[in-house]
Amino acid sequence: MTQGFKPLKKAPVAGAKGKGKSKSAAPRPKVGKKIAPKKQTAMQEALQKRKNNASSTARIEKEMASRAQKGPLTIMRTLAKEAAAESKK
Repeated sequence: MTQGFKPLKKAPVAGAKGKGKSKSAAPRPKVGKKIAPKKQTAMQEALQKRKNNASSTARIEKEMASRAQKGPLTIMRTLAKEAAAESKK
């Protein structure tokens, strides 16, 4: 489009009026405001969340360590096979 070009407005259709609110829509119920917790309560919640997060992290790390101790590292498996083959020769 060229600069400054404004398309002409379409003529309104006879009998059509602007959009209005429908009468069949029920009014929404009013919902009370959510009051923020006091500082002490917020601090207790934050401490509890931090404690839960730390305990779950420790549990996951302990579980992963126990899984890793069950066998040799799979990353080094190919190198170990090559070293064993060379030592047999």
